[in-house]
Amino acid sequence: MDVLEFIKQSQMWLIPLTCLVFTQIIKIFIRLGKGQKVNWRMFFSYGSMPSSHAALFVSLATIIFLIDGYNTAAFAVAVVVAIIFIRDAVGLRMVISKEGRMLNQVYHYYYMANRENRELKEEKAPERVGHTQAEVLVGSIVGITYSLLLYCLFLNI
Repeated sequence: MDVLEFIKQSQMWLIPLTCLVFTQIIKIFIRLGKGQKVNWRMFFSYGSMPSSHAALFVSLATIIFLIDGYNTAAFAVAVVVAIIFIRDAVGLRMVISKEGRMLNQVYHYYYMANRENRELKEEKAPERVGHTQAEVLVGSIVGITYSLLLYCLFLNI
């Protein structure tokens, strides 16, 4: 089996995974455009525009739809999993973000009141874990568009 044939036969998992990587790269370029520092940990971080989780799972559902159709168990499972992950990214993880901000405020006041304690370090809980609805929407659009483009490209191979 040659490389092109392998790619064509593996598009069911290859397109969503490369969509995930592509979306993470977009995040890095957005941060560079805003003048923010970039490091490799950002590639594996949660949150920000666009949602790579939404892009991944919407891409998976899209490619299953294109290859197998809409009336299949695989497509149904992919849609349900996408909904669960998107709901988690917008709902639950946004709550975790709010709790992180509140925890950091409480800890900051405690740290300031006890600065003479040398063993105490000012640490921060993550404050940006979830996604806004706009980030999820853009991630979903990236997932659909990316999948459609690559699927059409693989048809011509």
